[in-house]
Amino acid sequence: MPDFTYRHNDLLLRFTGVLAIAIAVVALRQLYSLVHLPPHHEASLIELALAAIGFLGTSGGSALVVLGRHIFDEVVVARPWGRAASYKIPTRSGKPQPPIEQLSAVPSSVTVTSLSCVGAAR
Repeated sequence: MPDFTYRHNDLLLRFTGVLAIAIAVVALRQLYSLVHLPPHHEASLIELALAAIGFLGTSGGSALVVLGRHIFDEVVVARPWGRAASYKIPTRSGKPQPPIEQLSAVPSSVTVTSLSCVGAAR
C-alpha cells in the first residue's frame, strides 16, 4: 500500500475527494434533467447508474475531503465486535484470554416477569 504520510499525498487524497464530488454533482444534475422529462416514466438503467454514481461520489468524496490521509488510520475495534472475538487473544501479561463464549456475564439483579410488566402498565 502506498505511504500516505506526507503532506502532498494528503492534499492529493483531498483533491481526489473534491474531484469525486464534482463528478457526482454532474451525474446528479444529469439525473435531475432525465427524471423531469415529460411524460413520467419508470426509472431506466441509465438513471439508476447516475444515481449510484451520485451517491458513491458524494459519499466517498466527502470522506476523502474530510479525512484525507487519515482514511487509512488503523481503528481499534472493541473485542466483542472484532473478528478475533472467538479466538484466544494474548494480553499484556502474556496469558491468552479465553474466547468470548467462555467469559461469564455479570449476573443481573433485575428480573423481568410477565406479571411485573402487567403491573407496571396499570
